[in-house]
Amino acid sequence: KTIFLEFYANWCPICAAQAPALNEGFSKLKSDSIVAFRVNYKDSDTDADETELAKKYNITYQHTHVVVDAQEKVLLKSQETWSAEDVVEKVGAFSN
Repeated sequence: KTIFLEFYANWCPICAAQAPALNEGFSKLKSDSIVAFRVNYKDSDTDADETELAKKYNITYQHTHVVVDAQEKVLLKSQETWSAEDVVEKVGAFSN
């Protein structure tokens, strides 16, 4: 499967504002080949596994979007704010 990772901080206003668009976009994707996860990043909910995942993908800033393939190869990395349509276009492009 293609994996979408949203590096999110509970104190980040951009992350909070972005959440509805991401949720809407993923609700519009009609593919079983994509799975999405929110990863806590440098906030009070971040655990050791999430810290390691951020290191693995060289995350330096919250509200970073990362799309990886089944072999964990980075297909897309973005710190831009996405609309629901961006999710469908950018993540959907990697659906099978």
